[in-house]
Amino acid sequence: MVKESGEPFGVPWHQDSESGGDGVYTVGAYIVGSGDNPLRVIPGSHRLGIIPPELIRETVQELALEVISVTANPGDLVIHNLNVLHESGPCGTDTRYTIFFEFRSVDMVKEMCIWGLPFVRARQHFVAAGTRARRSFADLLLEDQERKLSPAPFQEFWDFGGPTPLESEIDFRVSQSPDRWCLAPTPEHQRCAIEAFLRDGDIETVASRYGVSEEALFKWLCEAGIFAPNENGRYRG
Repeated sequence: MVKESGEPFGVPWHQDSESGGDGVYTVGAYIVGSGDNPLRVIPGSHRLGIIPPELIRETVQELALEVISVTANPGDLVIHNLNVLHESGPCGTDTRYTIFFEFRSVDMVKEMCIWGLPFVRARQHFVAAGTRARRSFADLLLEDQERKLSPAPFQEFWDFGGPTPLESEIDFRVSQSPDRWCLAPTPEHQRCAIEAFLRDGDIETVASRYGVSEEALFKWLCEAGIFAPNENGRYRG
């Protein structure tokens, strides 16, 4: 979402989800203060559930006395449930206000099912990629603390330099904890779990380490030809 400076348009009253959203929260990280047009919310309105868009204006009018402004200073975080009614006025500064990140649980992704699997798998690596980028960027700063940053370091900042498989796996695994916030496992994740089982031979430990159920790990092992289902639907080696 981008609000250009000088434009007379704000963001009208709305909910961030039209199909649920329990357990999902929006986090706004404020880079500068909220200024003259801070976020406005109706506390507790998420308990009303999903409100049809054509009824939002009427609902806001009925709850007008409960509207509050959420002022924020640089460095503040504002967190709210997706279903809370909220709005904000036009951008009154030349500096952007916030960067938004949204994390959805496996259950939410499956329930809403509005993204294709390739997109889900790509998003799964955002946090891991950010971890590598931050590490690379820190190295650049240590190497060149005396001069101001030029475009070159930023170019290198986004070029992760081809991390080793071990580095990728460690960053990915850390970014996928706790496992409830994991998205669909990637083929690389599945392969690493299978290799870990072949190395360690412990279903329970490997399943816990990779944030998957033992049944899911069994299924992966069957697909890899390591186990095969028997007539009772269970698995034999």
